[in-house]
Amino acid sequence: MFEVILSAAVMGLSLYCFLIGRRTKSQSQRIEQLSDRLYSWGAETRSYIDEVRGELKVIEMKSRRSSGEQVISPDMLIADVLAIHPRMKDVLASMHLGGCNSCSVSSSETLGEGAASYGLDVDEILGEIDKFLSSPDDYEADPKPHGGPEGIQIQLPGEVEAKN
Repeated sequence: MFEVILSAAVMGLSLYCFLIGRRTKSQSQRIEQLSDRLYSWGAETRSYIDEVRGELKVIEMKSRRSSGEQVISPDMLIADVLAIHPRMKDVLASMHLGGCNSCSVSSSETLGEGAASYGLDVDEILGEIDKFLSSPDDYEADPKPHGGPEGIQIQLPGEVEAKN
């Protein structure tokens, strides 16, 4: 009789453990679904925040332009110029300043330094940026030839010393 009671108790405990395991698995799946949904919402929220920040920067730049302030200057870091608008990279790329994968322009350089390292006219770059900022939605890049009309001028070390 004792064995029957013990066997029934073991079967009862086994059934209880099985039901707890199913419930735990179900709750674990639900937690995973909620976690995925929260991650998705977080990514969407970050995307909207970035979009709003970009729009605010454009509004700030338009406000500064309308008050006569200079928005972009040659002594601004390229990273700061790129942060002004999400499409600013396209503008600089059209001027061959930081648009290539092999480009050695660093975002920690100033706009003037980056332009000088490629022999580009910084005033022309500032004009193109100003044109973009005046109407970002209607802007179409007009790709310029590398290094201006003559192309990029490469000088070997001996040639540089000869000119000096």
